[in-house]
Amino acid sequence: MINGVLIGTYAKGSLSQSTYPTRVTFETNFTPPTTGTYEIDVYNYRSLTQTDAWNFVDNISAAPADPDFKKLQEGISGSQGGFTNFLLTMGWQYSGEPYIVLFSQGINNGFSLDGFHIALNNDFIFQYSKDNLNQGPFTDTFGKLDGMGRATANLTLGANPANIGKTYYAQACLLTPPGTRPITHVTNPVLFEILP
Repeated sequence: MINGVLIGTYAKGSLSQSTYPTRVTFETNFTPPTTGTYEIDVYNYRSLTQTDAWNFVDNISAAPADPDFKKLQEGISGSQGGFTNFLLTMGWQYSGEPYIVLFSQGINNGFSLDGFHIALNNDFIFQYSKDNLNQGPFTDTFGKLDGMGRATANLTLGANPANIGKTYYAQACLLTPPGTRPITHVTNPVLFEILP
């Protein structure tokens, strides 16, 4: 659970006989009060007709009461372009610590690094954001936390209607001063989308 939105990858099992062994990324407004096993039924509609039904059973963590990484806007307009800001709030004890903010198209796989789980897929978007820190379309994706242990990163995109409906993820890491590995902390991932 991230920011009140369930984000996870679950085995796809159709309620009718399914031959799909694939896994899908699933997001929904669902706030479990505690960590535990939850069963979720998901229905897919096309032209108001139910075409598919999926059932997911998985261990789900309760949403953090005050996540240390969150988005400040709902998303970016695909038809007009725009921006979204991401707020990293670690607390004054982390003031001056170097941070990095990275992006990806999904969190289906993720990977381990320096003993931490990076939820982001190691895909083209991830590599591009890593190789273009603080360069367009990214602003303040690498730097140091302020005296209160906070930082704001920004993503700005031009108009591209073909991107409407796509979802992306961001995640922040703290680094060993002066900004190198090993990683010392990993935040929750944040989902954002390209809106009309």
